[in-house]
Amino acid sequence: MEHRYPKVRQAVQEFYDRRTKGVRPRWLGRGYDKSEKTRRDSFVHPYMGKVYKNGSEILSMGLEMMYQNPGKLIALDPDYADFIFAIMNGKGYI
Repeated sequence: MEHRYPKVRQAVQEFYDRRTKGVRPRWLGRGYDKSEKTRRDSFVHPYMGKVYKNGSEILSMGLEMMYQNPGKLIALDPDYADFIFAIMNGKGYI
């Protein structure tokens, strides 16, 4: 979706930037290559903040959680859940 819809890509990047502002990249931890970094924020899972040159895990992991256990995402991170719901509903992004 991020590659097909520029407004989605922009919204995801703005969300990521807002949530990780001032958060320094750190190693993802045990089981990950030392080069794999994340900006931890208060994401449900550290991988959600994974640092890439282009792209992120924001949309893919958010959609995955909405499919598998939406109540958990809503309870643990309502801001993230609201963002994913807005993307799912179009809300001017598509």
